[in-house]
Amino acid sequence: MCIGMVTVVSFYNLVLQGFSTFTVVSAILQFVVTLFIAFIAESFVEPAARKLALSLPYHKTKERTLLLRLPFVWFQ
Repeated sequence: MCIGMVTVVSFYNLVLQGFSTFTVVSAILQFVVTLFIAFIAESFVEPAARKLALSLPYHKTKERTLLLRLPFVWFQ
């Protein structure tokens, strides 16, 4: 999940800054640093988000409901 988020944010930053300042080394460095920070942040947030998602009232025996509910816990 972090890789997708970091890819989109990196591409957005690249478009925002312009392609004239683009270098492969700077793009890779930005990607690696951002991925590291996002992974650390997600490691802290994920347990609380999972606990909140699993405490919501819905039928937990249906796997499809569980899989659809977990990613969207913060949008309620």
